[in-house]
Amino acid sequence: MASMSTKSKILDAALDLFNAEGVSAQSAVDVANAIGISPGHLYYHFKGKPELVLALSRQYAEEVDLVLEAADDAVRGDGFSLETLWTYVQILLEEAWDARFFYREASAL
Repeated sequence: MASMSTKSKILDAALDLFNAEGVSAQSAVDVANAIGISPGHLYYHFKGKPELVLALSRQYAEEVDLVLEAADDAVRGDGFSLETLWTYVQILLEEAWDARFFYREASAL
């Protein structure tokens, strides 16, 4: 299995920090320090915290879109059940939890 790319590691660390402590409480340097890279290395991949937040929002939107497409296919397919629908609702709730800083700090973003 290939190792995670630096960009993926940065995004994962940013998501963890933003969820735990909030976007306003963290800087791009904090994200770099969390994964043991220099700030310059982070800035090579992202211009700063706003670009990190944008990348995370795009990632979140893509994940939610995939779940919604799969749910739509399941609902329209044979063998549909409320259990199937409930499974997709749970997945969407998990996605929202994974990106909870968006909801908690929506007005500040």
